[in-house]
Amino acid sequence: FCCKQKTAYEIAQRLVGSEMCIRDRYMGILKMAFIHILPLTISFLLGVALLIGYFILFAAHPYQNIDRSSAANVNEVSTEHIHLDLTVNFENETLSGYSVHTFKVLSRDLTMIHLDIDELKIKSVYDMLSNQFLTFRVDDWPWLADETFQVLTIYLEEKKQWNSTMYIKIEYETSPDGSGVNWLNENQTESKKPFFYTDCQTTYCRSVLPLQDTPSIKATLTTKIRVEGPYKILVSGLKVSERNIGSVVEAEHHQPNPIPGYLVAIGVGVLEQKQIDGRTSVYAEPSLIDKSAEILSDIGTFLDIIENDLTPYRWQTYSIVIMPFGYPNGGMENPQITFMSPFIVKIGKDSEDVAAHEIVHSWFGNLLTCGNWSDTWLNEALTVWGERTIVEAFFGKESSDAYALIGLRDLELLHEETKKEHPEKTKLVCFSNRQSPEYCFTYTPYEKGYTFIKKLETLLGKNNFLSFLRTYILNHEYKSVEAAQFVSSFESFVNTKLSNATEIMKNVNWTRELRDSGMPVPLPNYTGPRIELAKKLAREYAKKNGSSPEHFEEYNKLTSVFKCIFMIELHILQASKAVLDRIDLDLNITKLEFNPE
Repeated sequence: FCCKQKTAYEIAQRLVGSEMCIRDRYMGILKMAFIHILPLTISFLLGVALLIGYFILFAAHPYQNIDRSSAANVNEVSTEHIHLDLTVNFENETLSGYSVHTFKVLSRDLTMIHLDIDELKIKSVYDMLSNQFLTFRVDDWPWLADETFQVLTIYLEEKKQWNSTMYIKIEYETSPDGSGVNWLNENQTESKKPFFYTDCQTTYCRSVLPLQDTPSIKATLTTKIRVEGPYKILVSGLKVSERNIGSVVEAEHHQPNPIPGYLVAIGVGVLEQKQIDGRTSVYAEPSLIDKSAEILSDIGTFLDIIENDLTPYRWQTYSIVIMPFGYPNGGMENPQITFMSPFIVKIGKDSEDVAAHEIVHSWFGNLLTCGNWSDTWLNEALTVWGERTIVEAFFGKESSDAYALIGLRDLELLHEETKKEHPEKTKLVCFSNRQSPEYCFTYTPYEKGYTFIKKLETLLGKNNFLSFLRTYILNHEYKSVEAAQFVSSFESFVNTKLSNATEIMKNVNWTRELRDSGMPVPLPNYTGPRIELAKKLAREYAKKNGSSPEHFEEYNKLTSVFKCIFMIELHILQASKAVLDRIDLDLNITKLEFNPE
C-alpha cells in the first residue's frame, strides 16, 4: 500500500468493487488491515525491540550477568564449591597457590567460563576430569567506570552440557596492589608483627582468588593456608585442624554453608582467643585481648536475643576479631569471624551496638544474601532493625530510638547533599549503572531501609512481623534474594495469615517505598527524657552564646549515644565558636585523650 501510494478509496475499489458503498469499502479495508497488516506491524516492532534488548544486554555488556559489577557468565555456569590452597608470604606481600572450583553447567553447549579477577597473576588452568591444561586469556574489563578489573576467560576443550559438573584448578598469585588484600606492617600493630587480612565487600574478592564475584552466587568453601612465623590463621569458616611443620603454621577450615565471594575472609597475625561462652569468643592482639573480651562480654546474650526472635543460628560458632589499629573500617560481618575496629577498646561498652549489628548479619546478608548490590537494603535495613531490636531489649527503647534519631539525621544530611545531582542515592533500590556498587553504599539502605522495615512491623504488629520474618528466612536461607522476592513473601504472608490483609496492603506502596528518592514519608518522631534533655542542653548553650547554662553537668550523666544527640542539635543550631569554646571549658570534650562521641 505504502509503496504504491494509493488512497484508501482507490484501494477499496480495487479490492471489493465499485458497486459497494463507500462505508462498506472502508470497512473492508479496515478489516483487511486488522487481519493482515496489524499483526505484521506488531511482529516487526517486537523484533526491533528484541534486537535493541539484545544489543543492550550482550553487545554493550558481553559478559551478561544480572549483577552489573561482575563479568562472570552466571546464567551459563554456577560455582558450587571452592577449595583454596595458599601460602601467605609477608616478605613479598602475596598469596600464592591454587583454587579448585566445582562448577555446575546451567546451559547447553558451554564453551567458556568467565571469572572476575583483579591484579592476579594466572599461571595455569587445569581441567581435573579430562586431565588437560586449558587455554585461557586475561582481558581488561572496563564496564565499571570507576574501577579497573580484569576478566579471566577459560576455553573448554569440549562443549559441556546442561547439569554436568566440572572441576577446574587455577594456579595463581595475588598482587600487593589488589583491592581486597591488605598488608599491615609492624608499625601498624600492637604486637610489632605484620598482619594480613582480606576485605572483600563489595567487589574485591576477585583480588584474593578468581571467582564469580557477585552476591548472586553462593558456594561452600574449604581452605588450607600456611604461613611461616608465630601467627594465627583465621578464615570465615570452622577450623578443621591446625599444626606446626617446623617454623610453618598450617591451618585447614571448612565453610559448610554456601556464602558469596564478598564474605570470604582470611586473617593472619599474632592473635589470642578468649572464650565468652560456649559458642562465642573474641580474638585480639595479646595486649588487647583482656580488655576486648571485657567490653564484648555481652555478645553471647545479644546472639541469644536475636536468635529467640528469628530462627536458629546456622553458623555454629561466632567470634569477633579485634583488628590492629591499622584497620580502617567499623566492622565486617564475615561468617564466624567478624572483623571489628580496635577503637571499641577506647570507646568501651558504648560501642556494643556495632557488635549487635554484625551479629544480626548472620541472618540478613550471610544466610540470606541480596542477589545484586542494587538490593543492598535487603542486607542492611533488616540488620539495622535487628541491631536496634537487640539494643531495645538490652538497653531500653529510648536507647534504640536515640540510635534511630542519629541515623535519621545522617540520612537528612545525605539527602541535602545529593538531591540535586545524585537523587538516586536516596532510593532504596539503587542502580549504580557503570559505577562501583560502593556508589550506593550510603546511609540510605541502612536508615531509610530501617524506617521502612519499622513501618512494616508497625502495620503487622510485633508478633506477626516476627512470624513473617521467620517464614521469609526459612523459605530463602542459604540463597540469594532480590526485592521482588521480599515483596512476594510479604504479600503472601499477609494475604494468607492475617484477617486485615486488605487494610494493611492499602498502606504499603512498594513503588514509592523502593523506587522513589528522598526522605521517608512520613518522618518518624523519636523522643524520650534523655533525648529531650540532650536537645534542651544544646539549645540552652546556644541561647547563652558563650555562658554556661544551669545544670550543664547533666551532660556527664548521659551515655555516648545521647551525647551524640547533644552534638547533633548543636550542629542543627549552627552553634557559634563562642558556644563551642564554653562547652569545651565546661565539659572538657576535646581535651580528652580520646572522645567516643
